[in-house]
Amino acid sequence: MDIKKGLNLKLAKFQSETLSFDGTKSLVSVQDLELERLGVGDWKLVTVTSWQYLAGDMAAVLRWMVVITAVSLALALVFNLMFVRRTVTFIVRVVKAMRRVEMGDLTTRVPVLGNDETTSLARGFNSLVTRVSELLDDVKQEQRRKRRAEMMLLQAQIKPHFLFNALESINILAVQNEGRKVSKMVQRLANILRISIQQKEEIRIEQELEHLKSYLDIQKYRFEDLFEYEIDVPEPLLTEPILKLTLQPLVENSMQHGFEGIDYLGRIRVWARQEAHNIAFFVEDNGIGMADSTLAKLTGRAMISLEQMHEETPETGERRGLGVANVSDRLRIHYGSGYGLTVCSAPGHGTVIKCLIPKAAGSETNEAEGAAS
Repeated sequence: MDIKKGLNLKLAKFQSETLSFDGTKSLVSVQDLELERLGVGDWKLVTVTSWQYLAGDMAAVLRWMVVITAVSLALALVFNLMFVRRTVTFIVRVVKAMRRVEMGDLTTRVPVLGNDETTSLARGFNSLVTRVSELLDDVKQEQRRKRRAEMMLLQAQIKPHFLFNALESINILAVQNEGRKVSKMVQRLANILRISIQQKEEIRIEQELEHLKSYLDIQKYRFEDLFEYEIDVPEPLLTEPILKLTLQPLVENSMQHGFEGIDYLGRIRVWARQEAHNIAFFVEDNGIGMADSTLAKLTGRAMISLEQMHEETPETGERRGLGVANVSDRLRIHYGSGYGLTVCSAPGHGTVIKCLIPKAAGSETNEAEGAAS
């Protein structure tokens, strides 16, 4: 045995080294037997174990460890594929469905698959979305009923105003024995009432203009030297629908407020044009105009007091009704917030009121004619 690598047989302590024994790598251990006291002599116990023998057991242990580790990883992967991945996929699907519902798609549903906890969650989510959809439909229906009630209320507030002023005018003319004027005013009043009592919310622009002319004619009979008017609406637009009782309150506003206290002939011009897929009406007057404070209150739709509602103007004796604010509210309720009135005015420069309404869909011919004009 090669003992030059560190084994010293003369030492009494235990020694163990990896050495070459008989040409084979071995683990050599030397232990002193301590037999001197028996008179036997200096004996050593030398143990030689082949390294290949020792390494063979370790290799087996390593192989088992590798096999066990591989099996554990495989089982973990199978568990991930079968349970964790399925759960994560379900959660991602639910999150995507929630985002679609958040965007307003209440037809979204989560597929109900399997028979575990995720199935109960999917059914609960679908039931919740269905209930939300039902509640939203109820709210929409209630809003439609509320809007219709508001429309009927606002429209009802205008009808008595017409009737009172017309009857008051007819009474004055009757006292003055103006029979011919009374007859014509009664005819104009009949035209106004015929359109006002119609159950439809929308009428043709042609009918709305007939209503407006009847009102202006009545006012002309009452105040011959106060104003003159002009109506200019392209013929292709006459068959388009408009919310009834829209233009007359705007003209009434010009007469009551614009011509108050003037010493010259007032002029009212009503004209219309097509703007893209909308129809714009303009009511212009050469009256006294509005101060900035009055215009700010009007555009802000400020509430007016009872005294202001029933105050009479010195020129016409007309009672101040809801007027422009009423029309603005009705248009907003009926057509949406994108439509309504725009008022431009300055003291001494008259007033221009623009009324924007949508053009009825499905009239390509009229649109082409309106664009050409």
